[in-house]
Formats: sequence, structure tokens, C-alpha cells
Amino acid sequence: MNYFSTDDFLQAAHLAFFPGQNLRIEHVRVDGQTYRVLTDANGTPQSSIPFLDVLEPVAGADDGREVGWLEKVETDRETLEVYEARIAETPPVPAQWGRTPFYGVAPYIDWTRVDDFDAFVAQQRKRSSRAFRQIIKTPTGLDKHLDEPAVFTHHSDDPAHLEQCIEWKSAQYLASGYVDIMARGAATLFRELATRDALVVSTLTSGDELVAAHLGALYEGEFYYWLPAYDAQYSKYSPGSVLLEEMIRASHARGDVVFDFLEGNEPYKYFYANAVRTIGEAGIAPIKLRLTEGTERTVAQFLERFPRVHTFASAQKRRIDDFRHR
Repeated sequence: MNYFSTDDFLQAAHLAFFPGQNLRIEHVRVDGQTYRVLTDANGTPQSSIPFLDVLEPVAGADDGREVGWLEKVETDRETLEVYEARIAETPPVPAQWGRTPFYGVAPYIDWTRVDDFDAFVAQQRKRSSRAFRQIIKTPTGLDKHLDEPAVFTHHSDDPAHLEQCIEWKSAQYLASGYVDIMARGAATLFRELATRDALVVSTLTSGDELVAAHLGALYEGEFYYWLPAYDAQYSKYSPGSVLLEEMIRASHARGDVVFDFLEGNEPYKYFYANAVRTIGEAGIAPIKLRLTEGTERTVAQFLERFPRVHTFASAQKRRIDDFRHR
């Protein structure tokens, strides 16, 4: 299992997203594998919790109650080269009753394939000139615009750094037109994880000034790249990239096994990754979900023929989703 099945994460998620509800942690089985999850009073696994990236089987376990479906479980790990060759030939995931099952990827750095960090940097820069273009500069472009050179800290115990990261991320969500998930329980999640010493708050500081921060986790040799944020006044100088590259360097120096970018196909992750984890569903989704999502897709495809109506409907849906999260 991974970090997302630990007591610390699951109990913190319970408090943050299901306050007052009767949930418990238990083993469940699907497709011959055992997973450790939160389940509700009806015994339904809660596998689509915000910030729960992916579930991995509990190694060596064969117990647990049989369930029909789990969302976002690890299906495979492969080198980046093998993955890129395979996806060129792999057909799309087949639809079930008009619904396409979830499929995602999580690029990561497999440190067991890396001996020398400088050689790794050179190798990745051959793939993309955008890889490691911050830390190869001395001073960085960011440093030239700070009163004092930026200093990286793997973990800060200063509660103000955690709160500032949450505030920056909240502002970023709102500025981008998204629901502010930080105000919908996520801030509570991260604060609770911090009280359990289950959160790593990495920082870039210039003197007493916080320039960038990241909320992540380190569990059994795997570092989870989770929630980055930075002071918007320095955005043109790439403080987030500087922090990320310092975190990657520190991960290798610590002797981590993996630096995990988590689920998401953002291009920047491939500047650094040398491996990919694929994520999918286990079992068969409940018929209600298949019918609902299938109908939504059909309606959306129809509305796309009328751009103005589609734009209006999409805006209304976002407002409804926002209201539901209040």
C-alpha cells in the first residue's frame, strides 16, 4: 500500500471531508487484490476523496470484504520509453454503457535507475531543454530579483509557512475560475496531516520572506509532489520551478526510491520523469454511475454543436458544482 492508505491520511481525510459521518477504515477486495480504504455506513468504499491520488494493493494481504468497484487504482509501472512506445499503439479504453472508465497516468522519477545526479540532469536536458534549467544557473533568475539568494528547506516547522501556502493556493484556484477546494475541506486535511507529522512543508525563502512553498509527503522512500504554491509577485521568475528542482535534487541526495509527480498528464512532469505509473478502475462501476455519466456525455456532445449554449450550460454546471461544495 502507499501513503493514501495510511491511518494518518485516511483519518485526516475523514475529519476534513466527512465531518461527523460514520466512516471506518477497512480492507476491501476487488479483482483479486486487497486495498485499505475508508468506507461509509453502507460499506461503500470512498476512493474518490479529494487529494487521494491513487490506491495501491496491500502487499501480501488476502483478506477483506468483496466490493464491486474502486476508482483510481494503480494498474502498472513502466519506464518512460516503454510507456511512450505503448501508448502509440494502445486503443482507447472501451466505453461501458456510454461511460468511459477512468484512465490516468502519474509520471515519476525512479531513482533506482539513477546513479549520478549530474548525469541524470544531462540526460533529461537532452530530452527537453526545459528540464533543470533553473538549478543549472548560478545565481538563478529568481535570485537576481530577491534581496537575498533563495534558500531551500526540505521541511519547515513554521506554521505560518503552511498557512501561507494554503492561502496562495486558494487564491490561485479562484483566479483560475475553479472551485476553491482549500475552503471546502482541503485546508483542514493539510492542517490535520501537519499535526500528525505526516506532511512535508518544503520552502524557498529569501531572508525572512517566503517565496514559494510545497505541501507533500514522504512515505517509505517515496516522495509525493502534491501541492505547490508561490508568491505571485515573483511568478515571471519561476519560483515554483526553482523549488521543484531543489526538491528533486534533495530527494536523490536523501536516497529516496521514487519522486512521484502523482496523477496528471501535465507536460512539465515529463521534463524530469523517467517512468510512468498507469491508473485505472478496479471492477465495474455501479450501474447508476454508468448511466449518469453516459447521459452527461451524450448531452455534452449534443451541446457542442451549439457553442453559445454549450458555454452557458458549462458555466451553469460550474456554479451548481460550486454550490454543492459549500
